[in-house]
Amino acid sequence: GYTLIEIERCNFKNVHTFENHTHETTMDLTLAKTIEGLSAYVKNINPDLIVVHGDRVETLAGSIVGSLNNILVAHIEGGEVSGTVDELIRHSVSKLSHIHFVSNAEAAKRLEQMGEIKSSIFTIGSPDIDIMFSAVSVTRISSRAKLRSGIGGIIRDSLSHRGYIVVRQSWDSHDQREMPDR
Repeated sequence: GYTLIEIERCNFKNVHTFENHTHETTMDLTLAKTIEGLSAYVKNINPDLIVVHGDRVETLAGSIVGSLNNILVAHIEGGEVSGTVDELIRHSVSKLSHIHFVSNAEAAKRLEQMGEIKSSIFTIGSPDIDIMFSAVSVTRISSRAKLRSGIGGIIRDSLSHRGYIVVRQSWDSHDQREMPDR
């Protein structure tokens, strides 16, 4: 997808890719393929920690692979609620994780109520909100074509002095019919 194109433009090293879905693939098959691909990669590189973010099936795959291979899993933005299938995935990821980086006190409390160890929960705020309120100013882009071709360059140029970039797009996982249009 477009995220991979932006990663390639940034010339990151050690980028591993595999195809985990097509436009016709259901969420369960995407999860299975992602677990298979990530498991093979993890066995090859033997990491000490896997960091996952949010409530996507890819996030769930990362937490499953990590926890079942005795690798520490850190989850960013656990304990949130949405009322959709994404919430079920998010809470499942939290239960499979060892370290929790939550956005606020309410999310921390939810994790404690789910039985997570208080000393493993760290309230760090929301990475998404931090970026929105940072010095990076991205002007409104009116067309999808401009968005697809331009936003990565705008953000990358604005953040290049910091040495990292975070770009995120989210929609309700349950309604995959809308994914190509968003």
